[in-house]
Amino acid sequence: MGAKKKFPMSVKAGSTAIKIYKSPLTNKAWKKYDSYLVCYHRGGDRIRSRQKTLTAAKDEAHRIATKIKNEDLEALKLTGADRLAYVQASKIAQDSGLSLDLMAKQYASAKVKLGDVELMKAIRFYTQHGAKVDDVGRGLRGRTYALRVLALM
Repeated sequence: MGAKKKFPMSVKAGSTAIKIYKSPLTNKAWKKYDSYLVCYHRGGDRIRSRQKTLTAAKDEAHRIATKIKNEDLEALKLTGADRLAYVQASKIAQDSGLSLDLMAKQYASAKVKLGDVELMKAIRFYTQHGAKVDDVGRGLRGRTYALRVLALM
């Protein structure tokens, strides 16, 4: 008979610990099923995934550890100019009260929605026309109008 497993189990990936918790589920008929939670922190968020078996949970933890190590290796490949850009962007993000990754995600999302229009043009347009944009921009003709005005700026 094997030794009893101690929980939580831990898999290390750099400075990140990936924990495996035993977390049995109970159905409506009060029947218990084995279940395991794989938990780790990334970018300030706690990420959890549920697995049916301990083997699946260990496999998931090792897959996550490999992914984290690969991301950390990519960070080590930064050139001098990239490091400088990172430090400057981190300072800007800190001053704005946002995390750097959230700021980058929001900028990328805005860029996709704006297409070829520069972000500062869109900001100037919104500050000049404010609520009028929200009122006019509801229909297709309103959006077309707003884009034409934006293109003239």
